[in-house]
Amino acid sequence: MVKSLLEKTRSFGHTHTGPLSEYGALVAVSALVGVAVGLAAALLHKSIHLTTFLFFGLGGQILSFLGTYYVVVVPVLGALIVQLLTLSSPRVAKRKGVAAVIRAIVRKGGWIDLRTTL
Repeated sequence: MVKSLLEKTRSFGHTHTGPLSEYGALVAVSALVGVAVGLAAALLHKSIHLTTFLFFGLGGQILSFLGTYYVVVVPVLGALIVQLLTLSSPRVAKRKGVAAVIRAIVRKGGWIDLRTTL
């Protein structure tokens, strides 16, 4: 995969002195990967702040009538929702886990049904 990517970068990297060397193409690909990873890290950082605000800032204000029980009530509600989903489709719930992922990779080329992921 890296080799084909290097070949593609060499073909568009013509300068006055000729095509990009293998080293130059590798530097260009590395820079692109670095920028992509940096943007992904910034997005992760922003999403953590947003989640913290939603659950502890805004969520705390909306559920303030619960007082300190808010810390217990929200996870219990989440567990109840998961339990209801598991009871509504036990066949799908049984297929979850690492074994289901490995089986999907081996047998289906990595395809996992959307219903299974929920």
